[in-house]
Amino acid sequence: MKKAILSVVIAALFFTLPISSFAWGKKGHQMVAEIAFHFLDENTKQAVQHYLGRMSIEDAATWMDDMRSNHYYDYMKTWHYIDITKGQAYQPSAEKNIVTVLHSAIAELSHMENMKDADIKTDLLLIFHLTGDLSQPLHTGYPEDKGGNSIDVRGPGFSRNLHSVWDSEIIEDEKISMDDCLKLYDSYTPAEIAAIKKINVLKWMEQSRSLLDTVYDFKDDRLTQEYINANKKIIEQQLLFGGLRLASILAAEFKSAPHFTNTSTTTAPTPASNANQEVVTIPVEDASKHEGETVKICTKIYGSKYLETAKGKPTFLNAGAKYPNSPLTLVIWDDNRSHFKNAPDTYYDGKSICVTGKIEMFKGKPEMVLTDESQVVVQ
Repeated sequence: MKKAILSVVIAALFFTLPISSFAWGKKGHQMVAEIAFHFLDENTKQAVQHYLGRMSIEDAATWMDDMRSNHYYDYMKTWHYIDITKGQAYQPSAEKNIVTVLHSAIAELSHMENMKDADIKTDLLLIFHLTGDLSQPLHTGYPEDKGGNSIDVRGPGFSRNLHSVWDSEIIEDEKISMDDCLKLYDSYTPAEIAAIKKINVLKWMEQSRSLLDTVYDFKDDRLTQEYINANKKIIEQQLLFGGLRLASILAAEFKSAPHFTNTSTTTAPTPASNANQEVVTIPVEDASKHEGETVKICTKIYGSKYLETAKGKPTFLNAGAKYPNSPLTLVIWDDNRSHFKNAPDTYYDGKSICVTGKIEMFKGKPEMVLTDESQVVVQ
């Protein structure tokens, strides 16, 4: 019993811990992708979505952060940023950082006719995310404080490190939306917009870095409401710039691509939506072998938990065995609980079900996010 209580406490703590090194956080990255698509023509959107497959643009934008929990992708950790000592200029380097990786991914797509679809998708995932990262000033910051990660600050109602304040705290607390960012668009002249969109990764880095004096303009460890108000506008600007730059890259590489039927999806695939498509059925024990694939799994649910006090209020269903030995975890976020007629944590517990969705890895273990009860068939 004590072990069970401890497991719940650990899970709840995990979902409430601040993620301090992810530029913009999930909401910000998703807004960059959505702003980019706002400015794209339909053919470009469809071409991009063709290579993303069933992955939404929002998922594409956060993929690099989502994969940080999978140690297989540890080699990408340094790709999210570039650190340059204050007062020093950028020095070209063969090392992989946000500037070199983003520049390389863009260059590769200019020859996509010689690339495999899977490699095109990988470059797209890098570009979606790193274009957003590059617009966050602290991802072009100083090595002395790890891009603001080692500076603890206090503000109205929060106590966090400076990096996480810029990643998500201001965006969340000030309720910054995509519409807020788009409203800034008309304040720029056509010439200024053209300059913002011109594809030049080094210039983009320098523009973000030019904002660092403003980022660090506070006394002691206090961030006043005046500081928050002033930098809210800068964050809205940078999110807009990130979206415009992403749109520019996508238009340059995919605008002339062959016309594709729109394959976009905003929810995980369901049995109904896959009626005319082949979805392989696999044993639940093989879930980890099918990362990134949409599959069907028939199994039994061995216990469940609804973490009402945790961030995102997730529901966990242990598929195939009891926690912590379950070979697959089914996850239902609170935003989607209303899509289930019965409370999923109690209704599915102990039942044999068939479930269809995409397998992703989280901290080295497979999980499937459920967004609608049509993905689940009770046997």
